Amino acid sequence: MLDGHIHINDQPYCLELIDNMIQVAQEKGIDELYILDHTHKFFEFNFLYESLVNKYGKAFIEKKKKNQVSLKEYIEFIKLVKSKKWPICIKFGLEVCYFKEKEDELKRYLSSLEPFKFDFLIGSVHFTDGYPVDITKDIYLEVNVDEFYKHYFDNLINVIHSQMFDVLAHPDLIKLFNVYPSYSLIPYYEKLAIEAEKYNQRLENNTGLLRYGYPYGGMDKELIKILFKHNVKFHKSSDAHKYEDIGRSFSTIIDNL
Repeated sequence: MLDGHIHINDQPYCLELIDNMIQVAQEKGIDELYILDHTHKFFEFNFLYESLVNKYGKAFIEKKKKNQVSLKEYIEFIKLVKSKKWPICIKFGLEVCYFKEKEDELKRYLSSLEPFKFDFLIGSVHFTDGYPVDITKDIYLEVNVDEFYKHYFDNLINVIHSQMFDVLAHPDLIKLFNVYPSYSLIPYYEKLAIEAEKYNQRLENNTGLLRYGYPYGGMDKELIKILFKHNVKFHKSSDAHKYEDIGRSFSTIIDNL
């Protein structure tokens, strides 16, 4: 079984962390780990966030910059881990905040890292129209919710069309604050599934929202039905930000591998 989204976050880059991750994974019957971090953790990716000029976006970036490190530290840690033998499969990647206007620049930067290459890249939509979708409910008082949802799903489609990413992260993250548009989301789920099927894009069934008090983990049940209908592949992900949360609530969600 795979846990496809595990952050190092503010945990130290050390082999003891990997030992701890493996111990938790084995206790839960998990034999493959996708370990990653957000691009905003690394100052080399600050160019991605230049469009975040409203108070919410600026506050987010200013906060993250206080604890940024160099991507080189992460890459050297990856090389160290890969030089050892482990009892389960471990892969390393990035969770990339996707901005369509930065797509070409992102491709150039990632190419500049070669011959080093990440095992996987996860594309995520954490920002729409310059606003963070999952930081505070307050932004939903300022935006046109109907338009905001439309643009959010447009961004998910853009992630798929970019063909840059192995996985599309938490596709209905926008539901976190239980604020919804006036229309049904079924047509948007259908379009997402059609494009994911067309481009062979895998998605996540992600339990991370439980950390924020959301009432259930994983994707919306209607979205899951539609993904099955279109035979779109998706896997379980904990979005763990500490190793103890690896495989969190996996018994409550399903995958389609």
